[in-house]
Amino acid sequence: EVDCHTEILELTIAPSTTNTTAVNSCDVYTWSVNGQDYSTSGTYTFVSGCVTEILELTITPSTNNTTTASACNSYTWSVNGITYAASGTYTSVSGCNTETLVLTITPASNNSTSMSACDTYTWPVNGVTYTASGTYTFTTACQTETLNLTIQTSSLYFVDADLDGFGSTVSQLACAGATGYSLNSSDCNDSNASVNPSATEICNTIDDNCNSQTDEGLLAVFFVDNDGDTFGNPSATTLACSQPAGYASNDADCNDTDASINPAAVEVGGNNVDENCDGQIDINVFELNSNIALYPNPTQSELNIQVNSSIIGSDLFIFDAVGNLVYSQKILSTQTAISVSNLANGNYIARVGEVVKRFEVIK
Repeated sequence: EVDCHTEILELTIAPSTTNTTAVNSCDVYTWSVNGQDYSTSGTYTFVSGCVTEILELTITPSTNNTTTASACNSYTWSVNGITYAASGTYTSVSGCNTETLVLTITPASNNSTSMSACDTYTWPVNGVTYTASGTYTFTTACQTETLNLTIQTSSLYFVDADLDGFGSTVSQLACAGATGYSLNSSDCNDSNASVNPSATEICNTIDDNCNSQTDEGLLAVFFVDNDGDTFGNPSATTLACSQPAGYASNDADCNDTDASINPAAVEVGGNNVDENCDGQIDINVFELNSNIALYPNPTQSELNIQVNSSIIGSDLFIFDAVGNLVYSQKILSTQTAISVSNLANGNYIARVGEVVKRFEVIK
């Protein structure tokens, strides 16, 4: 029996193909071939018709790292080699790793200090004590401090409490220029600036110039004048800077209990008294007066004294009206002229030997 059905095969033969894709992804990967998301590394296949797709997938978990940095003026980030000059937040991604930089930029500053110190100096900036001169630096953050230091070596100084330039015996180590100190210890009174070796001695019962003497060269001898005739007793003296009351500057009185007896008195004859203290009694005054002449009288500036030869070699004394000795010299010739220009107006007594004359100065 013959079958009447005929089968017809229209056959298309397509060669099969295989395609492999290698992928690295962070955290998850969506395969475009099939739209699937993969979060695990592995080899995945997908067949469509005669095409086989193979996915070789490497999944790497993503990481993040944050760095906080502070810098002066600028900062070069080692992650990417970039130099930044401004504060800010910067990121750099490499593969699945994200680096974040939180950056603070501070402008650098400099400060310089000059100091001079004695022996040592402790710098408050860093607490370090220096004993030598030099230039020192200290940097903290973006601030650089510079110290220009001069160290002076101390010497032995003496306290000068009164600041007169002369020290006491109290000593202390100090440096040049220290106030209240001196290199010498020659002050004999460091509480009185007017007393020191350079002071001028004045008459005040104080050793002003520190030479262990008091009022030296300033004291004069004065003589007791009990009778008030301005002539002193040679046997009773005192030392003083100026004439005390009850004293005379001369020792010419021969009787200090009788004011009418003194070198300026006029000798009175016949009373057995030496009134003018010349050591002679009752000499004929009128006869003596004939041995001396004074002219002009009155006078203004010059007084001529004429004596006979018997008086040559005698001493001339001139007293003022109150008995003060104002001039003296030795008569060396019969004619002598003396200047009286320094004498004030008034009456004066001139005595040569035993002769007493009165004259007047009028200017």
